[in-house]
Amino acid sequence: MLSFRRPAKPLDFDRTVASAKAAISAMVRRGECPGSEDFKNRWKDFKTTFVLAQRRKCAYCEQHVTGTSYGDVEHVRPKAGIQELTADRSRWGVELEGGEVSGRRPREVSRWGYHWLAYAWDNYVFACQKCNQPWKKNLFPIAEGPRLLPPAASRRETPLLLNPFEGPDPTKHLRFDERGQVSARDGSRHGEATIRTCGLDREHLRARREAVARRLQPMLKELEIASSDDQADSLLDRIEELGGADQEHAGMVRSMFEVLLGRDWREIFGPDAV
Repeated sequence: MLSFRRPAKPLDFDRTVASAKAAISAMVRRGECPGSEDFKNRWKDFKTTFVLAQRRKCAYCEQHVTGTSYGDVEHVRPKAGIQELTADRSRWGVELEGGEVSGRRPREVSRWGYHWLAYAWDNYVFACQKCNQPWKKNLFPIAEGPRLLPPAASRRETPLLLNPFEGPDPTKHLRFDERGQVSARDGSRHGEATIRTCGLDREHLRARREAVARRLQPMLKELEIASSDDQADSLLDRIEELGGADQEHAGMVRSMFEVLLGRDWREIFGPDAV
């Protein structure tokens, strides 16, 4: 995962979603619990804005999306219902050889979701369908437990799901080895919860990361023993290219750079151009 700057809300966004937002508000005032089918998909008109802001990459797995699937405008805080993963790992699901997900059975803890955020610009990211639909579902882990339900705008929560637009910086909470396997960096609760929620440790995704990690690893080792400034500068240029914001799994590259060399990515390479 990688941090991005959230795009500015388009001038026509509030007008576009106004009637759909009003309809949901009216349901809630009547005491009716909105289901998924009650929300009009007005956010789809703004998908391109998020696609470009995220460099065409999924907010969670950081793979390029639009070349292989349509992708979704995903509600970080689920609009209809809330689920949680139980302590029973057998219900967390496994990825099959063909990429399908089997046995993922989170427990529903509330029929009510964050309905007031269904048409909130700050609740959207662009995600691939695999991360969003069979893995994340209606999960939104928070630090507080047991969580107060149903959710309400007046209740303060501490999200554990890493969000590329809000922070904390995902690269500080996810650690990767040379095989592309991911784990929580320094025992991060944010990292652990995000891996579980989005299935970031699934085998097909790990294999895609491994190809990048194996390109990076020798560069980092050479950089540690570089005998001249010119050699070090050349290696840094190659590493910066591999960890560029447009590249798949740039977040992994940056995390590995920081963990293995003990140097902060932005202090060396500066912030990404916007």
